[in-house]
Amino acid sequence: MLVDHVQLLQPIEPDQLEMLQRVFDRACEAKLASKRTVEATELAAQIISFYQHGVHGEHQLYVLVAGD
Repeated sequence: MLVDHVQLLQPIEPDQLEMLQRVFDRACEAKLASKRTVEATELAAQIISFYQHGVHGEHQLYVLVAGD
């Protein structure tokens, strides 16, 4: 069955969400992107995806999306 192959994602806790927000804010600033653009939406999706796939360090997430 397909359900046997689906990995359940854990909910993002408030403190984790705050960290993800900081990464997003810094990445938008570094890329000079307004937070209400398609680019910013893509950044947010990348940050969450990396986090859900095991990248939990704030600096590591930032480097992956901002390239610094």
